Amino acid sequence: MDVKTVQKDIDARQLKQVYLLYGEERYLVTHYAAALGEGLDKDVFDGAAPVAQIILAADAFPFMAHKRAVYVRDSRLFATGRKADTEQMADYLTKIPEETVLIFIESDVDKRTRLYKKTAELGRAIDCAPLSPPELSRWVAKQFGKKDKSISPAAAEQLTRSAAHSMTALEGEIAKLAAYVGTRPGITPEDITALCTPTLQTRIFDLLAAMGKGKAGQALSLYANMLHMKEQPLMILAMLIRQFRILLLCKCANEKKHTKPQMAKAFGLRPFMVDEALTQARRYTTTRLLHALADCQDTDLRIKTGRVDGAMGVELLIVKYVD
Repeated sequence: MDVKTVQKDIDARQLKQVYLLYGEERYLVTHYAAALGEGLDKDVFDGAAPVAQIILAADAFPFMAHKRAVYVRDSRLFATGRKADTEQMADYLTKIPEETVLIFIESDVDKRTRLYKKTAELGRAIDCAPLSPPELSRWVAKQFGKKDKSISPAAAEQLTRSAAHSMTALEGEIAKLAAYVGTRPGITPEDITALCTPTLQTRIFDLLAAMGKGKAGQALSLYANMLHMKEQPLMILAMLIRQFRILLLCKCANEKKHTKPQMAKAFGLRPFMVDEALTQARRYTTTRLLHALADCQDTDLRIKTGRVDGAMGVELLIVKYVD
């Protein structure tokens, strides 16, 4: 199930008695965990708490509210290693009192476990996956709307890219922009450029995009701006190596007909990163990517051994791979 399901439960205030929240987008995990327990009595268990204690809390009648939310965080009950405890908890799910909402917040989840299957059957097992770029832009617009501000789709996309699609970072940028424009209702691309500093990852992506499009002037300008912002040449080079490697991996996987979700899981990438990598990879042949990685490694060695100045070494590399 996705987050829309749990949002419907919250909006209707018709909560199931057990929820499992997990997934890569921790902002959504935290957000929906808080929303589920809003206005309820709360008990919180962190780590490998004894199942008997969790059950004792879940069986307790609420004192100040009509329901009790029992939070169980990072228990590893949905992974390997606590089989007896997992079985005991799976048995208990059919006995949860009507006044209790049991909320598991986990980082490691094995969908093959009996506890996971029971949770999905009797309640909600919610995978808080990263939003797609269009969904994230709509979320940004909605957050601005709550502050009586508006933002165009193009500006929203610019903002999500500057924050590397991180919802946690975006929340801070939204608050900052809303305060910056004051009584003015609209957020413009110029506001974002003036106020929001793109992450190094975003700037590296833009640098490679300029290189792939043959825009030498733009690429060198982006590089000079990174140096001006006190980014170290070796750090920029390390990020270039990482990005070239991602392009090569995605290009090869795409040629072998692997799906985008398979690539995201295998390479530890978010789905939007796979999309962007495949777009950039089309501008390079496999051979050229291999050469780029070899030249990056050689440049790294030459800088570290003092045979070339760091800033100049990376600049020469950028110029060489502007197509």
